[in-house]
Amino acid sequence: MEDYEKKYDLLIKRPIEVKSVDKINDRFELLTSNGSYVSKTVVSATGTWKNPFIPEIPNKKLFKGEQIHSAHYKNPLEMQGKKVLVVGGGNSGAQLLAEISKVATTTWSTLTPPEFLPDDVDGRVLFNVATAKYNAGKEGKPFDPSLYNLSHIVMVPPVLEARERNVLFSKGRFIAMTEHGVVWEDGEEENFDVIVWCTGFSCATAYLQNLGVINDEGKADTNGTQSIEVSGLWFLGYGNWTGFASATLIGVGRSARATVNEITTYLK
Repeated sequence: MEDYEKKYDLLIKRPIEVKSVDKINDRFELLTSNGSYVSKTVVSATGTWKNPFIPEIPNKKLFKGEQIHSAHYKNPLEMQGKKVLVVGGGNSGAQLLAEISKVATTTWSTLTPPEFLPDDVDGRVLFNVATAKYNAGKEGKPFDPSLYNLSHIVMVPPVLEARERNVLFSKGRFIAMTEHGVVWEDGEEENFDVIVWCTGFSCATAYLQNLGVINDEGKADTNGTQSIEVSGLWFLGYGNWTGFASATLIGVGRSARATVNEITTYLK
């Protein structure tokens, strides 16, 4: 990424936080940690990492142990010897469970039984499947969804090793929290020292609230990547909402090219 910036001599300023965006007449006004900026167009490409999602669970605030989202997880050593509940049935949940279970007593909680991809399926295979799905939809052709379920867990080496240790088993979902743990669906109460939330992210677009286009999920109504309600505003790289597979470095290329062409036309 640094080589790319240097090659094209891009004017990039960092680190800067955009606090708010307003539109007055035909100009956007951005209030930032580095002063104010004025522009004709804005591309919102801030992803989701800054907005980790933790579901609302009854009595969640009563829990006196430690709660951490996967976004702030550093390494398993800080949980050594503790009793840890890992929450979430995706790749993050499985991978953190694999790591933490080596140094702590772990339990895995998922809404539905976790499902795993074949051992030989890696990220490149998944991207090729995603591309085939995108092309089929674009051409109006049928696509066989049984090829691979893109939401299933990828069997990366740490997860494979965890399977060998018989730790990839979910206890199901819990319905409430207590001062010292959780209440499972069958009414059993279980105590934990730490709860690790691997429950995903919402779009990090709070800085656009003043424009009145952001819903509770941080999304906006768009035609492709262009805002329907505010002219001159584009959203890029948030996943299928703004272009198929656009949350990946490879997949975002399609959406980026289309967005640049639209902006060029808009400015003319």
